[in-house]
Amino acid sequence: AFMNTYDNDNNVSVDLTILPASGPYMNGSKCVAYIGCDQSNITLKYAEGVAPEDLEIRVGGDSGNKGLLGESNQTGHTGNDNIINNFTPFPMVFVEGSNNNTVATCGPVEDNASGNTFLDSDECPLNLAINGVATQSSTEGDAVAAHAIDGDTDSQHGVFSQTNLENDPWWELDLGNAYNLRNVVVFDTEQHPLTAFNIIVTDENGAITFSELVDDLETTNSIFLGDAIGQRIKIQLDAESQLTLKEVQVYGSLAENIRIQAQDNVANIGVMIESTSDMDGDEHARIEDKHSFMDFEVEAPQSGMYRLALRVSVAEENRKLSITENNEILDNVLFSDVSPDGGWETVYTWINLNAGNHTLRFKGLNADWKINWFELTYNGNFAEKEIIDFPEEPDEEEVISDADGVYKNGFKILPNPVTDIMTIKLPESALLQATVEVVILDTNGSRVEAMSVLNTGNGLSINIQHLSSGIYFVHLSLNEQTFSGKIIKR
Repeated sequence: AFMNTYDNDNNVSVDLTILPASGPYMNGSKCVAYIGCDQSNITLKYAEGVAPEDLEIRVGGDSGNKGLLGESNQTGHTGNDNIINNFTPFPMVFVEGSNNNTVATCGPVEDNASGNTFLDSDECPLNLAINGVATQSSTEGDAVAAHAIDGDTDSQHGVFSQTNLENDPWWELDLGNAYNLRNVVVFDTEQHPLTAFNIIVTDENGAITFSELVDDLETTNSIFLGDAIGQRIKIQLDAESQLTLKEVQVYGSLAENIRIQAQDNVANIGVMIESTSDMDGDEHARIEDKHSFMDFEVEAPQSGMYRLALRVSVAEENRKLSITENNEILDNVLFSDVSPDGGWETVYTWINLNAGNHTLRFKGLNADWKINWFELTYNGNFAEKEIIDFPEEPDEEEVISDADGVYKNGFKILPNPVTDIMTIKLPESALLQATVEVVILDTNGSRVEAMSVLNTGNGLSINIQHLSSGIYFVHLSLNEQTFSGKIIKR
């Protein structure tokens, strides 16, 4: 309730979300919100998409025993000269004396006052089911599946959908696209009341994103889905029975995918960008060894759980990826179900992200796999994540160039492994008397050395005796040419 308990409780702006009217939030008064202030800007939203019957928003009059600041039933107020945005389907009742309000509303209005202006709101919840395609396991007579999405919720009259008497009958709605689904509202008929039913939501790939047994039944059953990604909603009975539905309404918003190509990384080590054979995109990134990584900048539009789709190709079984941010592991992914035949497949997992900008590090934990792109899709509130534990694999001791010390991109580092002085020889295509920028990084991507050296054609000699034993990456920049390789320091 929002009202002028005291004379100065006016001239305010407030944004309120009305909770579902059940349990502790419902006192039987049928009043879900009360406005008794003047000259204020009030926005009302609803946590679900459809209003249960007989509930209303009152502007003035009886507050329905809603107290404020410790008082019991503060009532008898009026609401005047307000701007009210009612983005809910609840009807609004204006009592005598609640005058000169400007109201944009999604619900019906009973106006017993004067001077009020009413407008249709362009932010009303949209029932997605209306444009969907309904099917069912069988059809009794003319009771086709489409009758349950015709917009008629009258439980006593009109047509309905109905299956034959059979085992585990079902009804399914295909929305045509993936949506972040807020809630589903199921209406039954008085002649054929629902028994306990399962509601199952699957995404565009057929993966189950929500499943629940609904057994606390009413004529109107609203099931909160928590923004689960879904394209298909199935209602199914676990018994020999007929499934009869009066109406099904679905509320949510179109799922927005954030796709990033692998070549659009902002930093990498041990990664080769190559032309791709995949049908989508021009290039992919090849992970060369267990220390390879790529950094990507991502903006999450809202906090919560995100489905992560990875477009990958593997040459060997059980390739591994670790996804981190600021050295915190967000997920470890084992590509155990990807066929090691070099073909392209899409792998799904999920991570938690706060709203805002992120730098995600994709670190290959072993070699011989490729990634074309990844895609993030908001999938509801935060969830507890159980992360696979990948034991650290031992470093390979082999020389990481060919027998002559030549890398694939044509330059040499000798000797390798190295204990003190390494010699870098550039290919003949490198410009003489040009300055070469040399950067040495550790396996975490931290810079340990940086220098500028003149290319005389006789090789670049660099003393790394002071570095600790381990694996390092050497990056060279010469005009528009770049070279990179890995060294083992003993």
